[in-house]
Amino acid sequence: MQVAVIERAEVHMLAKKVACSGEAVRQGWKELLQTTKEHTTIPLPLVYGYVLVPEWQWELGVQDLWVGIKAWPDLIAPLGTDLIHLPRRSYARIQVRGDRDAMAKAHEELTRWFQHDNHLRDTSYLSFRIEANALQPVNPFEIPVHVISYFDYDIYVPIR
Repeated sequence: MQVAVIERAEVHMLAKKVACSGEAVRQGWKELLQTTKEHTTIPLPLVYGYVLVPEWQWELGVQDLWVGIKAWPDLIAPLGTDLIHLPRRSYARIQVRGDRDAMAKAHEELTRWFQHDNHLRDTSYLSFRIEANALQPVNPFEIPVHVISYFDYDIYVPIR
């Protein structure tokens, strides 16, 4: 498991704000998909499902998350959703592939990397960590939190 510094292109996300819990993320995902079906005429690409973590909340404890999908910049966000603009920027990226232990090790490695590298986390307002979850071959948002045992996602932490 290795942390890499990468540049991500600008992206827009149609997202739903949820409480900071796995159950809330899964419920938010269902509601987001339903809202998308009801209010968009052109289907949005569903290769990844995203969880956006507000970096500015870490100091006091993360309360909110946003679950989202890629969207077009001119999309009008339906009621109950937000269109979030993520600018082109640098991120520290680590891949999570495996069970809960692998997920914990990835988070530990990311923390260690920030402690020993010259990069700083960007915790400024509207700076989001991105968790990009592959939706194929299995959509993790459709597996209950207490059942899921394999994780396949990339973590992107904004750096300054």
